[in-house]
Amino acid sequence: MSRHPIEVFPARTVLARGRGLIFMAPLPPSSAMHIKPCWCVHTGLMRMPIDIVFLDSRNKVLKIAESVPPWRIAACKGAASVLEFPKGDARRLQLLVGDTLLLVDRHAQS
Repeated sequence: MSRHPIEVFPARTVLARGRGLIFMAPLPPSSAMHIKPCWCVHTGLMRMPIDIVFLDSRNKVLKIAESVPPWRIAACKGAASVLEFPKGDARRLQLLVGDTLLLVDRHAQS
C-alpha cells in the first residue's frame, strides 16, 4: 500500500478523459488526474513531460512511465485506469510497480 493517499481529480467525461492534463492549470503537489477507463495515454499538445502511472481495477500499480515528453504515447495492456502526475511526482511519492494506492477523490471532499 502506498504510504500516502493520492489526491485525484477524476476525468468524468469523454472530453475530460481525452484531454487529461492538456491545457489544465498545474495540479497541487502529489496529486494526479485520474482517467478511467484508460489503458493508453497520448501527450500530444502537452507543454511539459508528465509521469503516467497505470493501475488495475483494484488500483494496483502495473507500470510507471516517468517524464514522458510531449507528442508520445504510453500504454499498458490490462490497465483499467491511469494517473497523470506532474513530472517527478511518481519518484517523489516513491511509487513502485506492485503498490496498491488509496485514491482520494478531490471533488468528493467538497
